[in-house]
Amino acid sequence: MGIALIEFAIDYVSDRGITQIDLTPRPERIAANRLYQLFFYTELFNLEVHRPKGDNKVQIEYLRNASQRFRKFFKNNNEFYQYYKLGVTISDNLYFLRDTAVSRIHVDSIFNHIDPKFSTGYDVTLARFIAYEELTKYTRNEIVKLNNQVAFKSDAEWTGLRVYAVELIYALASLGVINHGKISIKELARLFEKMFNLKLDDIYRIFQDIQGRTTVRTKFLDQLKEALLKRLDDLYK
Repeated sequence: MGIALIEFAIDYVSDRGITQIDLTPRPERIAANRLYQLFFYTELFNLEVHRPKGDNKVQIEYLRNASQRFRKFFKNNNEFYQYYKLGVTISDNLYFLRDTAVSRIHVDSIFNHIDPKFSTGYDVTLARFIAYEELTKYTRNEIVKLNNQVAFKSDAEWTGLRVYAVELIYALASLGVINHGKISIKELARLFEKMFNLKLDDIYRIFQDIQGRTTVRTKFLDQLKEALLKRLDDLYK
């Protein structure tokens, strides 16, 4: 299918006397060429699939190594990267027009070798620049999140029954009062664990027990309501 589309595009423009198709993914032309998205989402998928499940420090080290790999690509293509970052166009006819005297000996030029009538090695490299810059931002943001989690340490302790915590978690999730309801039970449970030094690995089983109650199904929530009403009444005594 890909080869058929390429051949159709070449025949289409040839019939109309067009000798070049502008596929240069410079910043001002990103809308015309989404090749960088192919690299971005492919790399992002691989990054997350192989992301370790260990503690935050292990994940931070993994993300830093990935970011270093992206920076290495910029360094290995430093001259062309500087050209891209400066936003100049003076050498575009050498970098992005086919059948020029410039020879691209690089892994990215494999596309050019496959079909030199349709692509150059430099447009692929430029797409990688854009994708890797976005991935660098992504890894940086993930590291910041993990560092904040590492820094957070609560001295509070949940001293009630664990089932009470589960009741509260499900009630908050059901009402949608955290993150506009865009938070999962698992995420809420992890938040409670960090805030109150509590373990809720079996939260789903505990909730099944709550569902199986035959008398008062919201025991803890009812107690909360009664306790608050009592405090309010005591204020006026």
